[in-house]
Amino acid sequence: RSRWYHLDPPRHLWIFSAKSLGALLERVGFEVTYVRQDYSPWGILGSAQHMVQGNTANGGTWVENPLMKLALRPVAVVQGLLHLGDTFTIYARRGAS
Repeated sequence: RSRWYHLDPPRHLWIFSAKSLGALLERVGFEVTYVRQDYSPWGILGSAQHMVQGNTANGGTWVENPLMKLALRPVAVVQGLLHLGDTFTIYARRGAS
């Protein structure tokens, strides 16, 4: 939550789940066609570094460390498969009027 790597106002003022963003899109006339989960471990690494070292808004070495990426890749894949990952892309198209 408060130590999430991607929580960096003013770039992110609202944090949506795929379900809540999909509902909002449908309410304004879009049809959600696909939700793609991100399977990369960089969000996990950034958040872990933030928890241990404090504010990492300017980047950090954990996110760029290939061994840490490799070690946490399976966790990121499981999170993505369970739709629990921290980054996703929603594809939607304008519904018929």
